[in-house]
Amino acid sequence: MFINNGKAAKFMVDSKIKAVHDDDLMNLLISLNIYDDVLNNNCTCYFCGAQINIDNLASIFPHDNEIMFCCDFKKCVFNLISLRNKEDSTHAYA
Repeated sequence: MFINNGKAAKFMVDSKIKAVHDDDLMNLLISLNIYDDVLNNNCTCYFCGAQINIDNLASIFPHDNEIMFCCDFKKCVFNLISLRNKEDSTHAYA
């Protein structure tokens, strides 16, 4: 499940915050209105489809006006980095 929350996704794009300490993760999830979804395993990794939970959540990121999740599998994290680099290079020439 991806969260279609354009307002929160836009906030994530515009935000200068790029990392969150584990102690602040719950507050971030609550502020994005996705805490219950993550806690109840209602979210999946954008790259492999694995269920996301607090223990395997590697990243939360905006993509196509939605909030997406990346699990902690190495391949998925690598794919996320590749996706972000591709998006950054596309925006640089837009």
